[in-house]
Amino acid sequence: MDQITQSSLQDSLLNEDFISKWTKNRILHFDLDCFYAAVEMRDNPALRNVPLAIGGPANSRGVLCTSNYLARSFGVKSAMSSNLAVKKCPKLLILPPDFKKYKAASRAVFDIFHQYTNKVEGLSLDEAFLDITDLCTSNFASDIAREIKKKVFQQTGLTISVGASYNKFLAKVASDWMKPDGFYVIPPTHRQRFMSDLDIKYIFGVGQKSRERLNAKKIFNCADIQNTPMADLKQIFGSRYLDMFYMSHGIDFRKVDGEGERKSFTCELTFNDDVKDPLMLMQRLFRVYSEWHGRFQKWQSNAEEAGPNVSTLVVKVKYFDFKQTTHETRFRGDYSFVEFQKLLEHILAKRAEPIRLLGLGVRLGKAEEHTQMTFL
Repeated sequence: MDQITQSSLQDSLLNEDFISKWTKNRILHFDLDCFYAAVEMRDNPALRNVPLAIGGPANSRGVLCTSNYLARSFGVKSAMSSNLAVKKCPKLLILPPDFKKYKAASRAVFDIFHQYTNKVEGLSLDEAFLDITDLCTSNFASDIAREIKKKVFQQTGLTISVGASYNKFLAKVASDWMKPDGFYVIPPTHRQRFMSDLDIKYIFGVGQKSRERLNAKKIFNCADIQNTPMADLKQIFGSRYLDMFYMSHGIDFRKVDGEGERKSFTCELTFNDDVKDPLMLMQRLFRVYSEWHGRFQKWQSNAEEAGPNVSTLVVKVKYFDFKQTTHETRFRGDYSFVEFQKLLEHILAKRAEPIRLLGLGVRLGKAEEHTQMTFL
């Protein structure tokens, strides 16, 4: 396809009415800064000037949930093993996570979000999208974003970074732009200028391996995608080629899902040492089951109305070599320990190797909805 034809095709896909339609929304992305560590520093000011991480102890097989920015300056990152983190930062203080406290802090922040809109899509305890399109009578959402950001700090003592734009993709990019305690706006009028230099690593769905593969094809930023013939995009990205084309131009069709339902309720345990003995594994399974059952019963009793039905029982194991497998069965009215025990026995019969992680739980909703889902 010659350059003129390619340009004409792109113009037809990005005509004025199309651009107007997909840039009219006002979306905010909020991300609490180093959330778990920030809660600990808020509650104990003596921790503010020390390298701090939250996770398992260094003499265990634990990993870090997060770290404060002082620890990050030493190369300490979330999901890093605690042993490696201490090697990078010998003075690192690692605290065990206190999820009860973190959930309480998260609820306080989300309560503030809901004061403005019911279109709140929580991604985790510390991250959410808000659709405030209906609230915006002026040109953009900056004032509302700043107001929420200020209120979060005043009422919880936590800093939060916020990105404002016209879709989820760019709101997320914007919130990462000036962290920590950041605020950044990408309005529709800046779309073309901003997108041309944007690294492909920011595009939703492009991971490290995809980035390396694209770099090898001389695709480094969004302008490179924009200038690639459509036939080549289809060959490179397969069925996602149109999504990648539109993303490179700053267009994202995903809506803020403010009515998402919980899809599963699970619990898992990572062992300090690999376990192979079947009897010991059953004992560990019962520990996980007891924790899960208590939480599940509490969740059901606290639900304001009947939640989704249990559809499937699942057991998951991760072996010493980090390979994992699951076994599941349709729910038939019984989620006693014996039912999960049967599932684990089935797994052990297929591969009797040392196990480092054991999990169990239920999927929620109709059974046919979960036939292709992965566990957790």
